[in-house]
Amino acid sequence: MKDSAASEVWFRSERDVADYTLAVDTLVASGALTNIIFSVTPCEQFGQADRKETVSTTNVLDTTSASAGDILFSDPVPRWIRFRNGHRAPLDVTSTLTRG
Repeated sequence: MKDSAASEVWFRSERDVADYTLAVDTLVASGALTNIIFSVTPCEQFGQADRKETVSTTNVLDTTSASAGDILFSDPVPRWIRFRNGHRAPLDVTSTLTRG
């Protein structure tokens, strides 16, 4: 995923009922040292803005970062996962969702 300044990218995920771990690696696209501000939030509906549970948050001064958080799929329904770049630096983001 190529992410531009202060943007959001949404992914839909359908999984069995279980606990999962979402690992997120971010890389500043330019390779420059900068403040990486990035968050990942699971939502029940696309565009949902009032969700307070953030599973992964990064705020570091670096060229790369790694974080992880848990997501519970409590019902056999799709979940939307929002990836948000909260800074001006374009990021390359890789994520992995594994059953825990």
